[in-house]
Amino acid sequence: MNESKAINALGQSIWYDNIERRLIKDGQLAQLIAEEKIYGITSNPSIFEKAITSATDYNDSLQAMAWAGLNAEQIYLRLVIRDIQDAADLFLPLYNKTDAHDGYVSLEVSPLLADDTAATIHEAKALWAQVNRPNLMIKVPATKAGIPAVEALIAEGINVNVTLIFSVERYREVMKAYKSGLAKRKKAGFALNRIASVASFFISRIDSSVDSLLVKSDDPEAALLEGKIAVDNAKLAYLAFKESFGDQAFASLKESGAQYQRPLWASTGTKNPNYSDVLYVDELIAPMSVNTVPPATLTGLLDHSSAKLQIEEGLEDAKTRLGSLAKFGVDLDKVTYDLERDGVGKFKQAYYSLISSIETKRAAYVEDLSGLEKPVANALVEAANQVYIGRLYDNDPSLWTSEISQFDEIRNRLGWLDLPLHQSKLASELTSWAQKQIALGFTQVFVLGMGGSSLAPEVMSLSIYPSLEKGSGMALQIIDTTDPDEIGARLRDVDLAKTLVIVSSKSGGTSETNAALHYFWQQFELAGVNEIGKHFVAITDPETSLEKIAIDKHFAKVFGSPDNVGGRFSVFTQFGLLPAATMGVDLQRLLDNGNDMVLNGTKQVPYAANPSLMLGLVMAEAAKAGKNKLTFITEGFASPLVPWLEQLIAESSGKNGMGILPIEGEPLLAVDKYQKDRLFVYLQTNGTQLERVNQIRSAGHPVLTYIIEDAYQLGAEFYRWKYATAIACARLKINAFDQPNVQESKTIAKDKIAQYKEQGKIEEGQPIWENEQAVLYGQSVEGLSRATYLAQAIQCYLDRLKPGGFTAINAYLPRLQRVEKDLQAIRGRIMELTTNATTLGFGPRFQHSTGQFHKGGFEGGLFIQITHEPQADLMIPGEGMSFGTLQRAQAIGDLDALLRNGKLAVRVHLKRGQLNDLVHWA
Repeated sequence: MNESKAINALGQSIWYDNIERRLIKDGQLAQLIAEEKIYGITSNPSIFEKAITSATDYNDSLQAMAWAGLNAEQIYLRLVIRDIQDAADLFLPLYNKTDAHDGYVSLEVSPLLADDTAATIHEAKALWAQVNRPNLMIKVPATKAGIPAVEALIAEGINVNVTLIFSVERYREVMKAYKSGLAKRKKAGFALNRIASVASFFISRIDSSVDSLLVKSDDPEAALLEGKIAVDNAKLAYLAFKESFGDQAFASLKESGAQYQRPLWASTGTKNPNYSDVLYVDELIAPMSVNTVPPATLTGLLDHSSAKLQIEEGLEDAKTRLGSLAKFGVDLDKVTYDLERDGVGKFKQAYYSLISSIETKRAAYVEDLSGLEKPVANALVEAANQVYIGRLYDNDPSLWTSEISQFDEIRNRLGWLDLPLHQSKLASELTSWAQKQIALGFTQVFVLGMGGSSLAPEVMSLSIYPSLEKGSGMALQIIDTTDPDEIGARLRDVDLAKTLVIVSSKSGGTSETNAALHYFWQQFELAGVNEIGKHFVAITDPETSLEKIAIDKHFAKVFGSPDNVGGRFSVFTQFGLLPAATMGVDLQRLLDNGNDMVLNGTKQVPYAANPSLMLGLVMAEAAKAGKNKLTFITEGFASPLVPWLEQLIAESSGKNGMGILPIEGEPLLAVDKYQKDRLFVYLQTNGTQLERVNQIRSAGHPVLTYIIEDAYQLGAEFYRWKYATAIACARLKINAFDQPNVQESKTIAKDKIAQYKEQGKIEEGQPIWENEQAVLYGQSVEGLSRATYLAQAIQCYLDRLKPGGFTAINAYLPRLQRVEKDLQAIRGRIMELTTNATTLGFGPRFQHSTGQFHKGGFEGGLFIQITHEPQADLMIPGEGMSFGTLQRAQAIGDLDALLRNGKLAVRVHLKRGQLNDLVHWA
């Protein structure tokens, strides 16, 4: 039995004088309750000031409400109510278990109303209605104006925590007001049995004040009273409690079900270091009482408190000491009156400071919108009028489209909405399975998959895995390519005997994944690995061709996945969680972060306080205002998230000639050169980009900042951006869940492959320009025939770009560090020449990511495709062709699809297979 439970067995409940969102988010509060270390919780403006201003936990909601147009006071109230509601929900089982004796959460009326009875009553009623929890207590100060408010609120059936009581006489007034309120309620014919109240009698501040006066006395006996008066005062208060609630008037109320108004010892943290840190705990244990303790005191209590009843010991000595104060120049009545007024003043000061801090943040968040404030505010009103969130959770397809033919697909693509809340069991199962594989000696894992099947695992391999304890999981690599040079490089020096392969394909028929599967299986055979099937697992839907292969080849396991979650929304399904488990990622911790963002976006959350909704509205309004280049500036472990975001946003929104173009990893451009078509997003982890971000903000560009303190917080970001993307698409009236143009290039590539198998070659079309460096295919442009060098030829295409356009480099090259470095240099050169936005994608990877946007998105893009001759081609077992051939067919299919959709596109085939010529130009 811990000391808090021991004290509770004696009749006193330990409550916690501390509340903040982090306690709720990380499960600390739930654990304290479950372990019976606390039985209630209290709050005040000082506590909230510290919590809201010193942590980032409130930033999401604060930012959302700032964008929504709320003022600082409204934001404060919404933040506080959310914490109180969540804490009350955690305490509700205890409240029910103790029959409304414990499990309470306290919320204070504004300290600015301490001397206004009517206003106090009005605000208390409003808070009671807004929080809407039976185990709420409204804190009302025991001022002259507050006491009649207590009586009125008790009569109304509202639980009250009467605070800032310092004198026994004022305490008697409080108890009288409570009993009077109960009597009025009884007379009106209402039940009394669920009405609760505590009277918060302040302790340590008495000693601090009295001690400061005693030290001024010349009488050496004055020192004998130091550190004793606060407890003595409380003992007399407890005596008054027994007298007041032992009279006949209360006996009648008690028969009707009334509870005692328990004395609550407040301000019990020891301020004088010479006194015991549990002085105001051990001395004040009493039946039918509460002690609300700050964090440090709770720690001391649990470690070395002494649970025994002694509050009624030494009562005569207490009276003597209190009576002797006057001869040492101490007027206790004046001390307690001054403390009451000082307490109100300090709470007011804390409130003003808190509001000022919130206002500073609010103003900064509004400034971040840089002219989008009114459109976003109007969008919020329309979203509320059109019941966006209700329709989202009701799986209403008309939120995105009026095309009835698309309704069924949309209804079957919204399973991600609350998925993190329900994946704990799966997380445990996957973790257990993965640990068994690690125990078998697997040290390396490959994921063979495309798009949504591979991007989320790659994020976690680059963001979370590096921070894990060495040896706790497998090192992960992604194969989402048909480039033979890249496949060869990734397999180099790999010990296949210690390698696990996850084959991921929801449809089971992804051509790139199947080709990789056949090749990897062959490599295991060539390496002489026994029982190859034990090295392979599959993630796929039931009855797919991949499932049949897995069964035929005796894969170690076949994992399913929810059929109502699409690929780019599948991070919290087996497609994301299984690879994460093999790396040793704490899946529950990842889910917990996702869950927090889920709860920020439910129907119960006000629209203005919903961070994911507000981000979606900002994205949409920015796009409508021509700021449709969503440009990410990132740091540290947040950087690998952006390729995942790139697919999510581009593939969801790039349709019907519209969309939002995500810009990932773009080289730096002089701040004054950026066009006005940008919405910047800063994913901050260490502040290394802060100076540049401030420059961009100062230049008048909108910049949204998200501080990510821990790699596991990416769980929240995964969810935030899925939700926001769905909302942005709803606002733009785009179906976020299909990809109508993706199949087009696949079909053309399939035809090219069939042609190759029949004729032994692929028809590449007629060259439009050629020299010893390269040959160009695609759409010819003015001036191309006069170009001598490749750089001149490329410049002819760049000259066609207009302001607000963009250049997409689609490289069918190995996605290796040296190649990416060269392509980034080329990308930077294009930016210098055009000041337009640029993107970089590797093929065929990008076809499952930004490929939909390329064909279906807004106009103004230039698509520069780059192909090469592989240095070492690899045959695909059983297919009669090489990876190089497959990749070439995919490139040609992609170019043809772009041209058929009226896009400005050119394929640059490098004859020597090198980027040197273009890099030299850069």
